Amino acid sequence: MNLRHDNIKIKPVSFQVPRQERETVKFEHDKVKFFYDSLHLHKDFQLTFIKKSFGTLYVGDQVLPFREGELFLFGSNLPHVLKNDEVYYTDSTAEAESFSLYFQLDFARIDFEAWSDYALINELLVSAQKGFKIEGSVKDEIINQLPGFDNKDSFARILCLLTILQDIARKGELIPLAKTALYSGKRTDDHRIRKVVDYIINHYHESIPLSFIASLVSMTETSFCRYFKQHTRKTFSKYLSEIRVEAGCKQLLAGNSAVSQVCFEVGFNNLSNFNRQFKSITGYSPKEYVKHHQVF
Repeated sequence: MNLRHDNIKIKPVSFQVPRQERETVKFEHDKVKFFYDSLHLHKDFQLTFIKKSFGTLYVGDQVLPFREGELFLFGSNLPHVLKNDEVYYTDSTAEAESFSLYFQLDFARIDFEAWSDYALINELLVSAQKGFKIEGSVKDEIINQLPGFDNKDSFARILCLLTILQDIARKGELIPLAKTALYSGKRTDDHRIRKVVDYIINHYHESIPLSFIASLVSMTETSFCRYFKQHTRKTFSKYLSEIRVEAGCKQLLAGNSAVSQVCFEVGFNNLSNFNRQFKSITGYSPKEYVKHHQVF
């Protein structure tokens, strides 16, 4: 089972959220074949509810599964992509659906840092730099409100969003997503690392020689290794192995493929290396992982 890699945009994207004039809180209801599938970042904060979909969330320096029913808050300029599993590219009946709010720090024209009345919201938005998954009773409250944003005017959206953020800060169970936001440095560095990570995300199941990935950003192998470690806190080989193992976990739990088949389909070239890397990253052998995580 190979992830679709043709027709995926490899060029890194600095995304500009489209909005109408004077529209400070942007609402989007996406009901599509599959979600936007290039790693990207934007100035807006993003609150997203996954109504129908599953796949892999790449956020900052982390690779995590996502599924329907989850609610995420991504911070401003936090690199992320909700990449659907292969079925969304091959099954004509598959569909992805989400509700999202996009807003910038000044959406209410309030200096959250300066006013004690907004201290909780300010703390939440500062912490959101690395993203959160939102759990607890507040999640259901927010999910029920999001579809109605389509019919609210700008003023009502601002008031409602302020209430949502305050409720999240007060009552939400917040599960951090990224350990670091991944990118730092000059804009040219951002462009390079996004190009590399985007390529890995879309081609991890293929052979990716170090010499090739270094040439992709016009670097020597030595310079690239140092550069990649500086921007991700991981070696290139470790990062690639983690992405491949994550894909292998999902295939194993699907129950349709033998361990030996999964090994080669996610990009490893021999079974012993797959087993070794799998154990190192998950703490389990492939068979132990299935036994421990399989839901019957």
